[in-house]
Amino acid sequence: MLRSRYKLFSYNLTIECIRRCSKTCAAASTKMKPEKSKNEETPAPRMNSVGVQMLSESLYSQIFGQPKLENQIQHRDRVNQSIDHLKQHELWGKPTDLLPDVKFKIPKLRGRNLDEHFRAIASEQTEQYRQLILKLSANNLPRLPKKWNFQPGWTKYSSTGQMEIVNFPEDEALVFDVEVCVTEGQLPTLATAASHNAWYSWCSPKLTENQLTHSEKTSSDDLIPLETECGQVAPPDGKWKKRIVVGHNVSYDRAKVKEQYYLKESNTRFLDTMSLHIAVSGMTTFQRSLKAATKTNSKRKDIQEAKSKLSGPEVEEWLEITSGNGLIDVHQLYCGGERLDKDARNTFVKGSMNDIRDNFQPLMTYCSKDVIATHAVLRAVLPLFYERFPHPVTLAGMLEMSVAYLPVNENWQKYLKNAQTSYDQLQREVKLTLMHLADEACQLSHEEKYKKDSWLYDLDWTVKKLRIKKNSKIEPNTLPEWYRKLCSKKEENWPPGKPVISTQMRIAPKLLRLTWNGFPLYYDDTHGWGYLVPKNSTECSESEFGDDDECGDDDDGNFLLLFILLYIFNFYNFLKVQIFFRENAANIEKLWAQLERGIGDPVELSELFLNAVRNVPKREKWQKPLRFPAIEPDIEVEINGCKFHRLPHKDGPKNRVGNPLAKDFLNKIENGTLKAKAGAKAERILRIGKMTSYWKNAQKRICSQLVVWLKKNELTKLTTQNSDYNEENSYGAILPQLVTAGTLTRRAVEPTWLTASNAYPDRVGSELKSMVQAPPGYRFVGADVDSQEIWIAATLGDSNFAGFHGCTASGWMVLQGRKSDGTDVHSRTAKTVGISRDHAKVMNYGRIYGAGQPFAKQLLQQFNHKLSLAEAENKARKMFAATKGKKGYLLNETGIQLYNKWKGSERSSEIDNPCLTSGEIQKMLRKTNRFLRLRDVADRSVWVGGTESAMFNQLEEIAHSREPRTPILGCRISRSLEPGVVGDNFMTSRINWVVQSSAVDYLHLMLVSMRWLCSLYGIDARFSISIHDEVRYLVKEEDRYRASLALQITNLLTRAMFAEKLGMHDLPQSVAFFSAIDVDTVLRKEVTMDCKTPSNPLGLTKGYGIASGEALNIYQILDKTNGNLEINNCINKT
Repeated sequence: MLRSRYKLFSYNLTIECIRRCSKTCAAASTKMKPEKSKNEETPAPRMNSVGVQMLSESLYSQIFGQPKLENQIQHRDRVNQSIDHLKQHELWGKPTDLLPDVKFKIPKLRGRNLDEHFRAIASEQTEQYRQLILKLSANNLPRLPKKWNFQPGWTKYSSTGQMEIVNFPEDEALVFDVEVCVTEGQLPTLATAASHNAWYSWCSPKLTENQLTHSEKTSSDDLIPLETECGQVAPPDGKWKKRIVVGHNVSYDRAKVKEQYYLKESNTRFLDTMSLHIAVSGMTTFQRSLKAATKTNSKRKDIQEAKSKLSGPEVEEWLEITSGNGLIDVHQLYCGGERLDKDARNTFVKGSMNDIRDNFQPLMTYCSKDVIATHAVLRAVLPLFYERFPHPVTLAGMLEMSVAYLPVNENWQKYLKNAQTSYDQLQREVKLTLMHLADEACQLSHEEKYKKDSWLYDLDWTVKKLRIKKNSKIEPNTLPEWYRKLCSKKEENWPPGKPVISTQMRIAPKLLRLTWNGFPLYYDDTHGWGYLVPKNSTECSESEFGDDDECGDDDDGNFLLLFILLYIFNFYNFLKVQIFFRENAANIEKLWAQLERGIGDPVELSELFLNAVRNVPKREKWQKPLRFPAIEPDIEVEINGCKFHRLPHKDGPKNRVGNPLAKDFLNKIENGTLKAKAGAKAERILRIGKMTSYWKNAQKRICSQLVVWLKKNELTKLTTQNSDYNEENSYGAILPQLVTAGTLTRRAVEPTWLTASNAYPDRVGSELKSMVQAPPGYRFVGADVDSQEIWIAATLGDSNFAGFHGCTASGWMVLQGRKSDGTDVHSRTAKTVGISRDHAKVMNYGRIYGAGQPFAKQLLQQFNHKLSLAEAENKARKMFAATKGKKGYLLNETGIQLYNKWKGSERSSEIDNPCLTSGEIQKMLRKTNRFLRLRDVADRSVWVGGTESAMFNQLEEIAHSREPRTPILGCRISRSLEPGVVGDNFMTSRINWVVQSSAVDYLHLMLVSMRWLCSLYGIDARFSISIHDEVRYLVKEEDRYRASLALQITNLLTRAMFAEKLGMHDLPQSVAFFSAIDVDTVLRKEVTMDCKTPSNPLGLTKGYGIASGEALNIYQILDKTNGNLEINNCINKT
């Protein structure tokens, strides 16, 4: 009784302290609030039981209604449990920031709770589209026409066999497929479409008229009309009807549709059967490899090892319910029968327009059979999709994402030209420098100096007598065989010409004299690129350096000595301090001076080295041992006196590095790990490699973007009547070919825009995103969802632990942690492991995606190649113990009885709940029943003791459930990963699915909410794109602040929906609103980024005349809009 009273007193005291603290902090945090009169008292912000600031009373009541009554004793116990947990992780009592309360009236919700609200607005948005889809899927397609009409434009074939020329298909629901003559460009060549009562065919005038007129700029005349007559920019009745177009990878077909490029958005939406399949039955990358290996009976070692680790159901079970994503495989999976014949596709890929004309009838039939197959897939997969994704928000979100839109102008062409020019200039510089280095290397033939070169000694230095040009700078008969192979060979005794060298060639690292931490790089045919260190480094360092014969064979003495010199140079300060005050200091200074100038004559350096260190004492007298860092065991190669270490590969030590100048090693160049010892020109090549890496990898994708340039009448009056409009300028659009559910987590996939990086000052072409520019009269309005997936995972943990926000260490750090105090989640991990915060961020995301200790160990070695395998394993183990925790076990009834008996017999037990580690269970059994074992008293394992234990317990509980579903919208995992067919296999992918698929729920909720608010209040806005955690809308300029407020309300309702569905009927203030809404004329990460790059050296302001945008927090937006979405109440302050 006394103890319970003490606990109650302690609980009440804690709550009172939080309340008093909140009042004090509220009084001190008035900087962001408007000034109040002296007589007006500032109300204390709402705080929950662990000091997390919650929504204002005003917003809380509008969203969640009246507070729900709960058992005070149970609540008190949960609060005490949370406080103990936070104390354990040294977070309780840490200072936090308080925000000013946000108070304004939000639009009235449609339902008794948020789930009903979102169901109502999503059903309203999709109702007509669902009816059209149902009508299309419920009916058979008409019979194919016996003959296709070879006429430009659209032809309709009725079910009675009648043929009719039409402007565009009249039906509101179509299955659609487009074919392109690839050798002639990206424009459509022919297309077929079908509804429940008619077939349609379309032919390009370029096909039928036999005239290949090439225009520099693509216009809407080159595309397929689906809603308007030729030459018209609006539908016949002036209203855009709601239409649905179905296709397999339909974003490819959408990019060929005329009306989709108009600035004014139509009401046509696109449904992708490939996305439906991926969501229902998609595979992970690993499963795809396993399936391919099973089909080909592959004996690959890594595949066989992976298969041997699988347990539970036979692999064949999940193989039968999944397939690849192509139409052939998907149709075979759902419809069976004979596999589709796609041989005719080769004519479109490799053939000419004449080939297509000559085979018009069979090719049109081939195209129509794709339509039939797509329709069959739709009928089979649609019921499965509705069953597994029952919430209307899912379909609504996918339909909204199907109409992504990126406006561009004449600056796009300027960007392409500047980027390519910059790239070409830098590549010429690289080739010229490598040619000079090759010419210089040829001089080593004299007196066989190459034998003492640590990089070039193993090349083929065989010299043949040649006929030499008179004015050649290279002496006759000195061209080695390796040099000859670099030159174009015209005849047997060819005269020497300019070598053709690039950084892709194996000789390039040798000519650059690349070193890894000071050690020379070496290529081995078996192990790929690595680096060499002295084989007897330990013996050498423990002997007196003055003994000439201690370090290997006499023949390799100078060669090995160079390695030691390079190593000393790398650790310059350490060794110099050790020997600086020796009697032979003069010789030491000469040695350092020579080393700083660069590697000179090996014999001279050897003498300098021996004179400098002859009197250095033995190793045991030194304070620190001389160590050669390595990340893996030595590999024996055929080099006397040397050890070979493979360069670290991003995919693990079993993989070999093919090119140390590839993009995966750019960070090693930046931090000085990878250096060039061939002088300033060689270092310049390394810098150029970094500068050109982005454009080199993305150039083909960027330049192949289909840009359609709009005529003046295809723009809106808002643009053409704007003061910034210039008729001499060009305005157009790009349609990102988004696969709306491109992975089985339902993340969208697109190869260019969804992987676009931000602008970097040393990356050619990296200003790509900023070349998407709003036309006059419009602005981009968007935001970056702050720590979206970290918050989702932490919130799952909070709901599982004590049921309120911030009750776990991970939840508290996400909500209240401060970078300045090191209490945010990334800073805490960085401190625990001893890595940078940026690296900790990568580790944290990898962990919540389900990656285990092996992945963490691999990442740590990538971050710091000097870490040994044991050191990396130790750091990874330490991090997982601090975050994920240790394995614990939930007790069954027998275990609970023994636990109570044990607790009663121990007065000072530290265990407060029946979730014990294996050691604690053994201790309990020794005291209570020695005949029982762990399996007799435990139900299942859980994670305990870590900051994220509750989070992972919840993630794993969902992943292990019979039908894993996202906790918010109830979306079900792909059939190929369900426990019934895979058992306990693929757990990393399943945990990853819980987090990332929930993040897709988040995006879909946002898209639906924004569509509702824009429609309700007449805000002229259309979805532009979502990149990573960013979402962007193209908005009428005068609506930009109302759209900003709508986006803030959207985030508020989306986060509240998550909280409500997880049983927490409240929301922290810190995550309720975006930290900033960006209002800008271009796409960029920050509104003040000038996006200076080597291809845009003047930046956006000077180079393109583009000013900075606005970044507005919720308080500034409320000030500009008066907290009201109505247009008449919006101040629109500039």
